[in-house]
Parts: sequence; C-alpha cells; structure tokens
Amino acid sequence: MKALFKLLAAVLVLALFPLFLIWRLLRALLPGRPATAAQPAVADDGLPAQYRRRWALALADILLRRNQLPTDSADLLLPLAPAARASLRAAVLQECGLAVQSAEAQPAAARRLLRLWLAGFSDEHHFFYAHCAEHESVRDALAFDCARVAFLVRCLALLELIPQDEAWLVLFLNAQRAQDVFRGWDDFGMAYARARAVWVRHAGQGGPASQRARLEVEDYLNLAGSNWRTLPWAAAAIFAPEPLPAEADPDLPCRAEPALATAN
Repeated sequence: MKALFKLLAAVLVLALFPLFLIWRLLRALLPGRPATAAQPAVADDGLPAQYRRRWALALADILLRRNQLPTDSADLLLPLAPAARASLRAAVLQECGLAVQSAEAQPAAARRLLRLWLAGFSDEHHFFYAHCAEHESVRDALAFDCARVAFLVRCLALLELIPQDEAWLVLFLNAQRAQDVFRGWDDFGMAYARARAVWVRHAGQGGPASQRARLEVEDYLNLAGSNWRTLPWAAAAIFAPEPLPAEADPDLPCRAEPALATAN
C-alpha cells in the first residue's frame, strides 16, 4: 500500500512540474496586473537602502536639479557627457577658487580645500555670512552653506579631483550638522531659500531672481518621489561612527577606535 502511495505521489509530482514551469513562463511573458508605483528599497533596519549616503547628498538636491544633475543616485561618480563634464568642471573650479591652478595642481589644491571645509570653499563670499550674522539669520546661512558644501564636495568627487572616502567624511559631517540644527526638509529648504535670496541680492540680482530658490524649494517639497518626500529627516544619525573590534590581546586594555559607518 505504501509503495502504491509513493508511486502515485511521484506521478503527481511529474505531472504538475511541467504545468508549474508553463505557469512561470506565461507569468513572465504575459501582462499581468497593472503596475504599481515603484517603492524604494528598504534596508534591514527599516530605512531606505543607502539612507545615510542618499540623505547626505540630498542636501544639495536643489543645486543638483538647477545644474541638471541627477538626484536619484547614492554614488559619487556619475556618467556625464564630455561637454557637460567640461562645463561642470569649469563652474566648480571657479566657485572653489581653483580655476587659477594648473590642471596638475588642482587635485592637491582640492584636497587641501576639503580639509578646511568648515572655513568655506572660497574667500569670495565671506561678507554674506557676516551679513547673516548681523541680521540674526545664522540658521539661514547654515542651511545655505550645508547645501553648498554638499553640492561642491559631490561635484569635486564626481570630477575625480578628491578621493571618495575623504569626500564621504565631509559629506556625513556636513549632513549631521544640518540634521542637528533643522527640524525637517521643509525647515531646511525654506531657510536655504531665504539665505539664497540674500546671496542673490548681494550679487546685484534682485527681483524675480531673488525668489527663484523659494519656488524651487516649494516645487521640490511637493514633488512625489523626491528625496525630500521619501527620506525621513531624523530616522537615524547620519554621521554614525562605529567601534572597530578591539585586538584580542590580553595584555592590552580593550579599546575601540571609531570607524565611519558608510555602508548605508
């Protein structure tokens, strides 16, 4: 009886297996249910995949969009057409005060600039920060500086003028100060827009040009699927050093050195 049961089970499996393969093939080839909007990948901790990297780069999204650069990548290196790369390189070098350097000296100069990032990326606009301090708009100036640092560091890495690991260190530190000071993307964005208006007016471009940033921020805050809509503001610390495992040496005290958590 048992032998008969095993025989019937084997026949049933052999009969159903081809039907299963045909079903999988038809499911792959034929249109099924209407497609739903793609959901962002989620890491094991419930945060969007590469949350910290995307968050750190998202501070520059308004500037990236203004310069027609993608905002949907957590990678520093992006494929750019030669003409677009040359145009971006010229603008970034000028903004960072590196255009006067020879092409051979620019990478070393960019790395020196990166190590002094808290002092600003050029001496050209220090009056702007002094003006904001005098008018009690320090938070606005900080939002503007966070966006500017994120954009310039991202571009310097994209142009391969600085190493990626050094770029990420500054990007994470820059992101953490923004996360500590502002309450959300709307708070950060509007502070940036107010500071941008001051910046533009000091450059002699009043009128509609001074309101452009506010319109850009409002548009991006309402854009479905944008980083400012999908990335939680403070779901986790952006700059999150993790202890390295101590050496297993019984004669040494147990001590761990900090290491950047860059995987996410």
